[in-house]
Amino acid sequence: MPRWEDIVWRGLPFPKETFDRLQSVDPTQWRSEVIDHEQLFIDLHAHLPPEMIYERELLICRL
Repeated sequence: MPRWEDIVWRGLPFPKETFDRLQSVDPTQWRSEVIDHEQLFIDLHAHLPPEMIYERELLICRL
């Protein structure tokens, strides 16, 4: 992910505080969002590569 300092903001009124707020992640909300996708993963399970299911489980564990 680029940092605010990595982007040339010349001519754009985009303060660092706004960038930081937009880049922030609430782990509790993110975990809830991922868990809410459970039914979709159940419905599509037969059509998904095993790696996708595995990566989703790893994401839940990290959160």
